[in-house]
Amino acid sequence: MTLPGGETFTFTDAIDFVHQLAASDRVRDCYALHWTRYALGDRLDAVTRELRSIQQGFREHDSIEELLVSIAGSDLFRRGSTTQVGGAAR
Repeated sequence: MTLPGGETFTFTDAIDFVHQLAASDRVRDCYALHWTRYALGDRLDAVTRELRSIQQGFREHDSIEELLVSIAGSDLFRRGSTTQVGGAAR
């Protein structure tokens, strides 16, 4: 199975597939992205430096609890929006 972007998974059963997904930085980044969007009310329209920092922390610590604390403590969460429309946050 090949994901968009070229990462390939070859597996023999569902358990093997799950283990490969769990070891993938790309999958972890996607997981962190979706938790961040959920926390922001889906207002995250672009990959930002703050999001990359959250993703990197999740890759390093592999802890959902630390991921959620990182999101809640981020500038993204405190600001509330990352989208600029006509120079003002919407």
